[in-house]
Amino acid sequence: QSLAESLVLAAGGAVIGLGLAYAGVRGLLALAPEGLPVAVGVRMDATVLAFTALAAMAAGVIFGMAPAWQISRLDRYEFLKEGGRANTAGLGRQHLRASLVVAEVALALVLLVGAGLFLRSLAALEDVNPGFRADGVITAGLSLPPARYADAAKRISFFRAVIGNLAAMPGVTSVAAAVPMPFSGSGGSASFDIEGRPSPPGDPGPHGAIGFVSPEYFGALKIPIQRGRVFTDQDRQDTGKVALIDDMLAKEYWPNENPIGHRIGRGSSSGFAIIVGIVGHVRQGDLAGEEVKGKYYFPLYQAPPPFGTFVVRTASDPSRLAAGIREAVRSVDAAQPVSEVRLLSGMVESSLAPRRFVVTVLGVFAGMALLMAVIGLYGVISYAVTQRTQELGVRMALGAKPGEILRLVLGQGMRLAGMGAAVGLVASLVFSRLLRNQLFHVSAFDPLTFALMAGVLVAAALLASYIPARRATRVDPMVALRYE
Repeated sequence: QSLAESLVLAAGGAVIGLGLAYAGVRGLLALAPEGLPVAVGVRMDATVLAFTALAAMAAGVIFGMAPAWQISRLDRYEFLKEGGRANTAGLGRQHLRASLVVAEVALALVLLVGAGLFLRSLAALEDVNPGFRADGVITAGLSLPPARYADAAKRISFFRAVIGNLAAMPGVTSVAAAVPMPFSGSGGSASFDIEGRPSPPGDPGPHGAIGFVSPEYFGALKIPIQRGRVFTDQDRQDTGKVALIDDMLAKEYWPNENPIGHRIGRGSSSGFAIIVGIVGHVRQGDLAGEEVKGKYYFPLYQAPPPFGTFVVRTASDPSRLAAGIREAVRSVDAAQPVSEVRLLSGMVESSLAPRRFVVTVLGVFAGMALLMAVIGLYGVISYAVTQRTQELGVRMALGAKPGEILRLVLGQGMRLAGMGAAVGLVASLVFSRLLRNQLFHVSAFDPLTFALMAGVLVAAALLASYIPARRATRVDPMVALRYE
């Protein structure tokens, strides 16, 4: 009988669980960022169904046989002689249930701490300054056909004409073009030469990220100018070559001198360009990574590549400019398509999408674990109250006040929660070490996170224990004394 009842409950739970799992998987995959590899292989298939059925049967058999085996070991004569009084031992005979609740509470705390650490890490990442201001900026990329734009002068003329059209649009405050854009997923780096500093044989020489930008680029992205000047419209093909470097490159290769006035070049064929200014460092695509590579810039109007990205800043909603940007390009070259019209703020946000997804998934599982721990604790305390109905009635008949009964039952629940929290804290300290490389500006042993998550768990446990404890205070002594 015990086995049959347990299997029915396990089968019902498995069916409901599969339905919730199906909906949950679809919901999580809908939140998954594009390109996340794990999203491809997550599905409900025959293997999942077989595992679920096996787990449900195993749970039904184990938890159906355990109470039957426990009852078979009882002394029938003593059990019948004691009658209802045999149930007054409270939690003393509920070691298995208590152990399961402690394990549930501990697991819930481990997941809560993990979710809390990742959440604090994500909050720290969102406060990182990328080196530019992304609000109010929309970008549009394009690639010029080599057949029509083989000559550098034609490419320069195209970029100038489109930038002029974009600048004339209502609400536009600044326009520029650049290759590459930060957080676009593309970029490049290259070695360069410093005039007067020959590299030893076998040494690749100075190295850094490289960019080609129009004069208004630094103003459009609000990149700070630290020294010297930026490019102007006078930096043309027929004028002297100039370059800019960021402060990271300056500190690496000119640590104790002013780099302005020094000359750098990209091979003997391109010649040397004089450094005319130093700008702030810009992160290229990862807010969490340690930046180890500086960047140097050349004017787009001196060395125009056959592709680029237009950068448009506006004081209003930048998304409204998408159609205008396409029209500005078509008015210069009707056959030139525009691709990847995106908000720069969205590009920066997308770089955090995988971490947000991890926080979401971990938060969901932590919430489920907390719910299971609360239900388990409620079940154990509620069962204990039922088993101790006679004892509680005797206590109240002898003068115990409702508040004392409430504290008695709450104490039982909080002891279980406390033991689970203690085990969970130790386990969290062990497992949080595995997360150190995934956290940003947050210690794996952050005391605030541990304290907050433990507080959440204790508060939930207190609520789970309070409901049956409140019911215990309403026991009628006369009814309880006759309870069987």
